[in-house]
Amino acid sequence: MSGMIGTITSPSIRAAAPPGLVSRISARAEHLLAGAFAAWLSISVQTLLGPGRAAGPAAALFVVGTLGLATCVLTAVVALLVFIPIGASVPRPSARTLLFACAASAATGALSVFVASVLAEALVPLGLDVRDAVVRMTATAMRIFAAAIVFAAVIAGMERKASAFALWPFGVALVAFRAAAAGDFSLALAGRAAHYDLACLVLLLVGFSSLGRLATLPHVRTVARAGFALLVACCLATLALVGTRAGARSAFEESFPGPAGILGLIRGFFDFDGDGFPGVLGGTDCDDWDETVGPAAIEIIGNGRDDNCIGGDLPTAAPDPPDPLPTATSGTSVILVTIDAWRAETLAARTDEGDPLMPNLKSFARSAAVFSRAYAQAPYTDLSMRSFLTGRYPMDFDDGTHFFGQEPSLAEVLKGAGYVTSCLQQVWLLSPYALLGFDRIDTELAAENADFNGITSHKMTAKALRELAALEARGRPFFLWIHYFDPHSTHVLISGAPVVGTSERSRYLQEIWFTDHSLGPLLAAIAGSRFTERGYVVIAGDHGELIGEKGRVGHALWMDEEVLRVPLLVRGPGVPSGTFGTRIRLVDMYPTILALAAGARAATDGRDLSDVWSGRDTRDRDVFAMTSYRGSRLRAAISGSWKLVENVASGATWLFRIDASGREGDNLIDDHPADARRMRDLLGRRWDLSMNDAVVRRKLRLLPRRMLPDAITKVWERDVSRLECQRGDDAACRRIEAAARGDRGSNLDN
Repeated sequence: MSGMIGTITSPSIRAAAPPGLVSRISARAEHLLAGAFAAWLSISVQTLLGPGRAAGPAAALFVVGTLGLATCVLTAVVALLVFIPIGASVPRPSARTLLFACAASAATGALSVFVASVLAEALVPLGLDVRDAVVRMTATAMRIFAAAIVFAAVIAGMERKASAFALWPFGVALVAFRAAAAGDFSLALAGRAAHYDLACLVLLLVGFSSLGRLATLPHVRTVARAGFALLVACCLATLALVGTRAGARSAFEESFPGPAGILGLIRGFFDFDGDGFPGVLGGTDCDDWDETVGPAAIEIIGNGRDDNCIGGDLPTAAPDPPDPLPTATSGTSVILVTIDAWRAETLAARTDEGDPLMPNLKSFARSAAVFSRAYAQAPYTDLSMRSFLTGRYPMDFDDGTHFFGQEPSLAEVLKGAGYVTSCLQQVWLLSPYALLGFDRIDTELAAENADFNGITSHKMTAKALRELAALEARGRPFFLWIHYFDPHSTHVLISGAPVVGTSERSRYLQEIWFTDHSLGPLLAAIAGSRFTERGYVVIAGDHGELIGEKGRVGHALWMDEEVLRVPLLVRGPGVPSGTFGTRIRLVDMYPTILALAAGARAATDGRDLSDVWSGRDTRDRDVFAMTSYRGSRLRAAISGSWKLVENVASGATWLFRIDASGREGDNLIDDHPADARRMRDLLGRRWDLSMNDAVVRRKLRLLPRRMLPDAITKVWERDVSRLECQRGDDAACRRIEAAARGDRGSNLDN
């Protein structure tokens, strides 16, 4: 940039240029330097003072370097427009003008927040899991920007200086808004923080460039030049280190999602083969000149190369699994109860008075096998439950970029063995593949959870009691899946709960208490009928929940222990009571239920849990998990005391040593490279076994008889229509009414 300034002020150009043009261009360039330095410094300081301030000096360097890199690019773009006036000098308004502008700005802000709230309530999709946060955030943004516009417009109008409508108030307002949003609405900003930070930089750069009078002072000019040189130096240091310091890169990504996202956008410019995964700046593509090689590729067996850049070449294919359908049934019914976002430690938690938080489930657990170290295979319901129901790791059917088709589910296998299968679930628009094999599907309560803050556990229990009675009356073995939803974020206050407070943790525990309270009548009915003397009851969390750890609330986007570890209880004939500390996986329930209930053994990624409670094999089992929620491409492996988490897109990697209490501790990726390599090899071997060309070919052969049946599609379309009807679509409401009239008596009626 300083070279450009020297060029445009050289004697030859001065001689050829019209009088005064060179001085104006030189002044504009100086303004641009001052604006670039001010914008970079402002957003860097704001970001470093945010929630990730304890991430360490290397991560801090990445923050200022990445923001600096973006600022340099933006400055170069603005420099191309150097002949176009950028803003104007700041006016010096009178005291009367300032007072009037402040009053008008305050009034506008108060009015606009009301209008913005109404508009946001109407426009933000009901199914968005952070809808309330987005509505509040939108209203706040509108208030700030409306107030800034009125403030600047009043000054410009009263001082008769229309050109004084500078952009810097908008940049300052956006930075303030971004600072608040980073702490209060972290889930709403997940995956989008980069766009906010880029917007901040653009507005601040152009806005501060309009403060032309400041840049004409000699000492400010010197500071601007020196500051811009420092900005460039931070950029170069970041580029040199970001591909070599795995620990710092991971801390940077975890603590500063906005700048990390900007770095990801910059990294994308170096994706030379166009497969979506670059190989530089920490990228994970091991051959960036071959589009058939990369993290999203399918491993080709025995071709001598590592197609998906993890695990090496898979030398041989596993034989095709046998058809899992048993030929006869043992007549043993199964009730599966899943509780959304149920954290592992809450089963033993207590109320403010010291009583058990979940007395009904605690009572049930006394006669059940309780697995204190059970892990979900994904941190959100859709992938986790499809893995649970099929006995396969999520990457077997969905790696985030491909859908490979699913293996037969528990419901399909048991239905084939003569069972009646029924599903009562309330996850809004759950994948229809999770519903395969069910004779009856009741999703009515899902409509009350479209905004993810419904209170429906008591209603679900009422449905479950009616359904259980109807199934028992049929006299045939059955498989009943009941899913409770209340603990899922957004967490709301529950009146009468024995946990006081409005914090995220308090509200979550109130919902956990209410779910247990609502479960009481169902568990009492099961106990009263002595069902567990002739059938099996499995109760589990589908995943956990973050309630403030690391400044996070929710699940789905992360691989923390709090979102992967869940309670698991099994009770029924031949299952001993007691607590078992062996690390197991939810995927293990598929072979366990098939063996207990139907006497069947099928190909699966899990292992029968009877080996644990019988003492035949109490070794900890390796855990593999992944998420592809909102493009959050994370995968994890747990073996021994080590846990490896890898971001497939950015290459950021975390290596934790898990202690006896389940705490992860610090990232040790730079301190234990040998253990990190071993864990990544383990993860790669599992990934290759699930995702290779032989598996894909087999699934393609099976695809014609694995298509979604019309009944499942009908349920999905009905739920979509319900959402559209709730949002005011009259045509969708009419479709629901017509379907209800035409389908009366169908086994899919709710």
